[in-house]
Amino acid sequence: MAFPQLTSYMNSQIHDTDGLPSASTLDSITLGQLKAMVGPLPKPKQSFFDYVYDDEDTVMNEIDEFYSYVEMPQVEENVKAWEGSFISDWTKAPVSQRKAHVELLLESLEHRDAEVRFTNARRLFYVLQGTFVETTSPEHQLHWIFENCKVVRSVNGVSSIVEAMKIASSKHDMLCGLSDLDASHFNISAQEKSDLTDEVVTEIYIYLGMLYHLIEIFKGHDDFADELMSLDPPLPVYLFNVIAGLRDKGVRTYPIKKLLLVLWKTLLTCCGGIRELTRVKKLSRELAGLPPATETVDYIKSSPLDIETFRQETAVKYPTFTPPQQPIFQPVPIVPEPQKISKPVNPPLYSSKLAQAYSPIPVRHHYHHDDDTNIGLHGIPHHHFQPPQQHQQYRPIPQTATPAPSPPPSPKPKKQQYQTDQNRPFLFPFPKGQFGRDARFVPFAINEADQLFNKHMYVSLSLWQMWRTREDCIAAESGLEHMPGDDEFQSSTFTANDPEVAEPLPDIALLGVKIEESMKILETSDSNAEKRKARERKEDLMRLKRVEQIYSAILPGISGWVGVLLKLLLATVSPDRMQGPQSSTSSVFPPGVASPQEQPPAPSPTLDEIDVTRHREVTSKAVSAILLLILKWFKVSHVMKFHQLGQHLLDTNCLLLILKIFGLQEVATSVVSKADAPDHNFFRYCLLNFSRDLHPVRPEDNQPRPSRYTQNKTTILPNGEKHEEEVEYVSEYSWRNFFSAINFAKIMQKLSKGRSHRIWMLVQYKSSAILKRVLRVNHPMLQLHVLKLIKSQVPFCGRKWRQSNMKVITSIYLNCRPDLRDEWLTGSEVDDATDAQVRFSRLNKQSHVPHNVAFRATGARIGIAAPGQVL
Repeated sequence: MAFPQLTSYMNSQIHDTDGLPSASTLDSITLGQLKAMVGPLPKPKQSFFDYVYDDEDTVMNEIDEFYSYVEMPQVEENVKAWEGSFISDWTKAPVSQRKAHVELLLESLEHRDAEVRFTNARRLFYVLQGTFVETTSPEHQLHWIFENCKVVRSVNGVSSIVEAMKIASSKHDMLCGLSDLDASHFNISAQEKSDLTDEVVTEIYIYLGMLYHLIEIFKGHDDFADELMSLDPPLPVYLFNVIAGLRDKGVRTYPIKKLLLVLWKTLLTCCGGIRELTRVKKLSRELAGLPPATETVDYIKSSPLDIETFRQETAVKYPTFTPPQQPIFQPVPIVPEPQKISKPVNPPLYSSKLAQAYSPIPVRHHYHHDDDTNIGLHGIPHHHFQPPQQHQQYRPIPQTATPAPSPPPSPKPKKQQYQTDQNRPFLFPFPKGQFGRDARFVPFAINEADQLFNKHMYVSLSLWQMWRTREDCIAAESGLEHMPGDDEFQSSTFTANDPEVAEPLPDIALLGVKIEESMKILETSDSNAEKRKARERKEDLMRLKRVEQIYSAILPGISGWVGVLLKLLLATVSPDRMQGPQSSTSSVFPPGVASPQEQPPAPSPTLDEIDVTRHREVTSKAVSAILLLILKWFKVSHVMKFHQLGQHLLDTNCLLLILKIFGLQEVATSVVSKADAPDHNFFRYCLLNFSRDLHPVRPEDNQPRPSRYTQNKTTILPNGEKHEEEVEYVSEYSWRNFFSAINFAKIMQKLSKGRSHRIWMLVQYKSSAILKRVLRVNHPMLQLHVLKLIKSQVPFCGRKWRQSNMKVITSIYLNCRPDLRDEWLTGSEVDDATDAQVRFSRLNKQSHVPHNVAFRATGARIGIAAPGQVL
């Protein structure tokens, strides 16, 4: 950028009146003068996408995406089946008449005659689609979708449709398992088998459409989630089982996209979305006995692991450093019992205990072990029964205090004459002014740092649950969980009496107790605010209970549905669709070959090509939403559920698959490319082709939305000042592609967070180069999660990478919240990758113990991991 004012100013100051250089020639320009010259220059406006991340798009857009463009002729089949079946206009008929007709249609869904069943199923599907022949606008049609869904649900239509779908699915399983030899035995030709399969698939397609409309309309109702979970099996469990069953069958003709969308909406209904998840996180901390988390955004955290690492490193350098042993908090009992109030169930916890959460279970030696000094009676180490040394003044450190200088090993004594052994500690002088019994002979900065760590310490729910699981496993392996006369031990993983008996676990029993308390408060409360709060708390507790039911039911087939979901995701990866345009300087195009910018523009895609691309995008959106939603809810329920699913995803190469998706597509291009044909969307197609009372379109209805607009953005600086600037927002983008990209970044960050060996795998596949391309999309949430991924890889990258990527490192400093012990730029964790893999391979066996015991009653068995398998 050229500064003409700066040039004229410098030229005017070079010579004085005599033509000789002045005394101020060598003086540089001041910062104030530079600001005064640069200030009037116009600054380029920042550009951001105005995309708002949410659980889903609008209702009309979600229903539009359920239907492919190639399926629009099926809508006409529903209209033909409806003609003549109802006497008067549906929208003018009374509710009782409509309800009676819906009951008649529901009864015929299990009719033996296929023609009668098909015809009535299409009629009912037309009713749930809003009887669009009698509507006048898309909004009018949506209104009648709501009204008709209420009628169908009031006559127990959900369970009838699910039962009809089960019958159709069993027929599909039978036809897919029918071999050619068996078909010839029953005199069924290959063409007849294919026709029967197509009929069954069409029937399943109709039932999935009915369920999707019902779930999309009622997913915000609390009692509707209980209705879906009361089915046998619960609807989300059944849908997961259907997906797992597709592993050994062909999905070429199966309406898999519709099945995924119905499963996604079912999970949103039974578990909840972003807002519900935030409330349940606070509730889970309360149930675990943890203090509430700090709500401030700029809060800096330190974990018990960080505190213990700091204290160990400090104790080596300063042997006189003795940190105060203050308990973190007094944990409450898992299931409060009035008779145990006088006797504390759980002792106070220290950070040193919680820091062992990720440590492997210590090896329990055989009772004939030779080490008699450390082993006491019954083969139990002595240190389990040693009383805590409350009056120990100094921590026992094997090194000596201040060693003498070591002799110079090299022939040049002057160079190392005064150097000490670096393996020995070096003791700084004691600080002045500290005397008496409570004197601490370390520099003041060390005491201040220890206090700072304690002040900002945050015990996460995952760390707490991991520590409890480890303690339960240690007690179970040593046989101490059922000691005679011991009432203090209380396991959160195993049953209180006998693991073989199918009794509710303490965590699940606690949920039942809290739900009963909420119901009593709801009945006795007088004010509306208390009732609303009690109703919200009861619903959040029910969400945790539903997650427990879903997890215990889908755990046996977890490898099946995970494999199918990732195979479907792999099928959406297409280089011809995702490969972005190359620049004219790219090495892909040799000399003499024109680049895409120089070639003639490609012809516009046909409707079939748009439909294929749209189908892939919707499938990718549904799979990413299902995986992210189930990961979040498993983690808020119990961290071991999250680790179990995360391990299966890692074994199926989920991280590398997402990395491949980001590598083959240009995210900055995909988020603005729209694969849509508006006139063939469901609502628009019904209006243009079937509406009898089509209103004339007003000019303002088709007025396009401005693709860009400018708005003032106010930012509060750290010093409290307000900074205003004009920001340009881009409103033209693809909602589902944005949604999928953010979901994929979140899944990668969740699976690799705190796992050095998984991060090292991403580094080996050069993921930072791929992730930096995603940063071109100017959206704060997407950039934040990508920056978190890159931040975790920085310690494993070399100095040369850090020097050439200072812009990315600066963005990490400006956007990612730091921890109190944040050494991601020092590269000190590189050697930890191999040790972490060994550590988590041992923890993997530990993670299977609570699953084998907790879900023995439901038959949910999992095997012990093979050697070398990691979390």
